[in-house]
Amino acid sequence: MPQRALRVLPHLWATLTGTAVALEIQAGPFGTRPIVDERMYVEWARRIAHGELLGPDVFFFDPLWAYVLAALLFLTHGSLLACRLFCVALFAGTVELVYRTARELFGERTALLAAAFTALFGPLAFATGFLLKEPLTVHLVAWAMYLTVRAEQRRWALSGLAFGLLALLRGNFLLLAPLPLVAARRHAGWAALGLALPLALSLAHNLAAGGQPVITTAHGGANFWLGNHAGASGTYDAPDFLVARPSEELTGFKAEAERRLSRPLTHAESSRYWLTEGLRFWAGHPGEALALTFSKVRLLLSDYEVPDNYAFTCFRGWLAPALWLAPLSWGLLFPLALLGLVRGWSLERARPLVVLAVLYGASVVAFFVFDRYRLPLAPLLCLFAAHGMAMLRPSASSLARGTNAEENRRELPDEPRRQFSFAFVPRSRELALVGVGLLVAFTPTAISAQRTWHEAQCLGTAGLQLQHDRDPAAQRWLDEATRLAPDTWPAEMKRRLERAAAQP
Repeated sequence: MPQRALRVLPHLWATLTGTAVALEIQAGPFGTRPIVDERMYVEWARRIAHGELLGPDVFFFDPLWAYVLAALLFLTHGSLLACRLFCVALFAGTVELVYRTARELFGERTALLAAAFTALFGPLAFATGFLLKEPLTVHLVAWAMYLTVRAEQRRWALSGLAFGLLALLRGNFLLLAPLPLVAARRHAGWAALGLALPLALSLAHNLAAGGQPVITTAHGGANFWLGNHAGASGTYDAPDFLVARPSEELTGFKAEAERRLSRPLTHAESSRYWLTEGLRFWAGHPGEALALTFSKVRLLLSDYEVPDNYAFTCFRGWLAPALWLAPLSWGLLFPLALLGLVRGWSLERARPLVVLAVLYGASVVAFFVFDRYRLPLAPLLCLFAAHGMAMLRPSASSLARGTNAEENRRELPDEPRRQFSFAFVPRSRELALVGVGLLVAFTPTAISAQRTWHEAQCLGTAGLQLQHDRDPAAQRWLDEATRLAPDTWPAEMKRRLERAAAQP
């Protein structure tokens, strides 16, 4: 196949797959009436689009996506489908940025492979269909990667800006804010300038709206406690005092903290209270805390996509079968990425990206794990998986014709060629590392064992959505949910219906 066709094919495939998934989801039970976080962001964006630029209090949820979505709704006269197609464009743009970053670091062949991995990565295609912040977050991570590799002098301001915007999409990027400053070295001032701009805007909003010096959101402490308390599972479990809905979280954590302390609190004070409670758990139960952390590491590295609002396997199997066009999973790429990360450390220009991958993964583990929370690692996963695959290729061929370092040296750009050592580790050691990655990724966890229940919940929720719209297709999904979980779903459905009837 001609080089130009190979260059364009991943972008076309990502666009085709993303569009097909977006159309299926738009036509499905959640297309016009999103649920949970997606519904919260759509309603928030609609308020902004109607002129409510300044909220009533400090940000409780990461704000950037709400404002971007508001602009899209304003420009498209409220079209949810148009917003989903914007996410498709972000997906295709992410493919391009991963390609360019890989070409800078590892050469053309590895870049084409990295682009193909990105276009075929199922969880990325899945996220494209929903009006959540993940497509924009992943796209900005890809920009941060590319700018960090290409940054020179004033370009470091753009790298810092990317990290600042990411902190307004997912709060744990605030913990990674020093990374562009360290990577920039003598140009750290430019990186700091780019980083400070979006954070200053967020701080100004919080001071104006709530009178509190909160840099991004007042939800970090609650999230930390959710992942660090006695009985935590490593993923989201709503405590007894809270209903698992964004609107309830906004007030529920604050009300519970006020009840325990017997005094009124601001959202910032409530966040500090829950952070302190999480740290007390670590101080008082270090053994349990370490075991919980190990469980979260397993969830982070597992092939299973731990569902939050929507279950990946449910949509691929029933509601959006176009996801089969993107067959690559975390478990298939992680073993190669593990090898690529280990070997990538030998290349000086790649080291900031290795650090970014490790630190972001650690920041997720510090809180709790969902498929959406680890998705920002996808561009790094695909980049280093391609590099890992390239590491295997020359070792395998060298068995037949000897070490081929000179040929592989010609594949790389001049700058990496001078810095990178081509003393490949023995093939047996490479394969052993890949084998460890496969074992880690595909070892079942307590959460992956609940796959059937997750799918029943997803299909049952779809059925209830359609039932609310008096759609005759509702019964099909309710029956399927009952078939998957006959002992639990009917009782869950009754509970949900009773709760909905009790609401004003």
